[in-house]
Amino acid sequence: MNESKKSFTRFVNISLKVLMIILIIKTLTLAKYLIENDNRNTFTFITTLCLIVFTTIIILIVKFYFFKKEQYSRSVIFLVVVGFLLRLAWILLVRTKPVSDFDTMMQFGALIANGDYSMFKGIQFIARFPHLTTFCLFLGFIYSFFSDPLLTVKLINVLLSTLNIYLIYLISKELYTNVKKAVYTALIATLFPVLIIYTSVICSENIAMTFYFLSLYFFIQVMKNKKDSKWLLLSGLLLLIGSLFRGVAPVILVAYVLYIVIYNRSYGEKQLLKSIVYIVASFLIPFILFNYALKAANVIEFNLWKGSEPFVTSVLKGTNIENKGMWSLEDATIFEEYNCDYEAIQKASLEKIKERLTTIPPLKLATFYIEKFSNQWGFGDFASLSWATAEVTESTLAAENAIRLNPFIQLSYSILLLMIFIGLFNKRYYKERDITNIIYIIFCGYILFYLITEMQPRYAYIVCWIFIFLPCTLSYTDIKKLLIRTISFLKLAGMKGVKCFKKC
Repeated sequence: MNESKKSFTRFVNISLKVLMIILIIKTLTLAKYLIENDNRNTFTFITTLCLIVFTTIIILIVKFYFFKKEQYSRSVIFLVVVGFLLRLAWILLVRTKPVSDFDTMMQFGALIANGDYSMFKGIQFIARFPHLTTFCLFLGFIYSFFSDPLLTVKLINVLLSTLNIYLIYLISKELYTNVKKAVYTALIATLFPVLIIYTSVICSENIAMTFYFLSLYFFIQVMKNKKDSKWLLLSGLLLLIGSLFRGVAPVILVAYVLYIVIYNRSYGEKQLLKSIVYIVASFLIPFILFNYALKAANVIEFNLWKGSEPFVTSVLKGTNIENKGMWSLEDATIFEEYNCDYEAIQKASLEKIKERLTTIPPLKLATFYIEKFSNQWGFGDFASLSWATAEVTESTLAAENAIRLNPFIQLSYSILLLMIFIGLFNKRYYKERDITNIIYIIFCGYILFYLITEMQPRYAYIVCWIFIFLPCTLSYTDIKKLLIRTISFLKLAGMKGVKCFKKC
């Protein structure tokens, strides 16, 4: 590994170690708060115990039945079936009703099915936030052909989420070249609460995620020289389709380019340039063509990359210290305050952002961004329980008590983060052209992106799968070394403490 690769890898590794410490403290603090403030401790304890027992049983079946017989393919089939049943049971037991923006988009879907495209014009909701265009058109299609659109979308979510378990397994096999680790990753994906709970929520991430996975799978195969570089055309196209549903895929596109430039210099300049052109062109060109096709059909008025409200308003909300970088009425009303004038809104937003960043004391600003980071990534359920239980079409025991899963989910998430943190000390995963680095780069990219823009715990759901892949960088040797170092440190600290006590 040359010096530039070493330096970049070391920088990412050290940065993530620091950030993971902050995140682990946040998640454990939140877990403690949830446990202490639970007013039905007995019920929560019983629920948590049942979940632990169920999880343990699934792990034991995989480890001592399938692994013992070396039936790895069958273990994946078993996990896919379990994952499907869990997701199906969830949407049937917790009948989530769309609220807020999700309800608005469902209503738009009904209007689109009747040929009404007014929401894409002028200063209407989707015209202001055109990244929601494709999902609304998808909902319009569902309304046109299915009698129960809400249940249909949820069933699609279940099927795609189940497919994602298998895709995660395939990607993990490429990342670790170890079928056992790949099965363990599929096991985490099967039981990962967020991927189950969000299937009942009508959000575009459920569809986008599958295309993100497909894109990542083909990208990794090309980087490992298992496929010709022309397959990057398919990877870029699949990433675009995912982005049309949840428009934050450009972060992954940048990560792809960075990985190619930093870790694949052995390709030679010509091959390097060709790979970058393939992945970028296959993302941008179809995007532009799709955009102008919608404009030609008079479906949309504004380009998909530039609505009637400037994107900078999201950055403005992200700098609001009083609201912790979240949505605020003060910043949201700037659109009406400047009479929907694009240029005036953009200018005023930039001025406010500059004023906030230059007048706030540096220490206070640093504290704000640390808190913003920990709030964005520190909620183990990624706000899924809030959205899934905000309003239900029918009250059931599961719906009424689902929120009590939170302490268990938060503790589970903390364990995953701790495993990821320890895995950062595993130097085997930082060798030249180690493909695992693409996951770390993607993670860093989204950390920066959400530090800049408006913060909501749900926004990180689209890449929550990062926390499924990375725990498997951990090895038993890492745990052993960490325990030995911890014990040595405690012994040394104890000896010094005794000496200090004797002197006193």
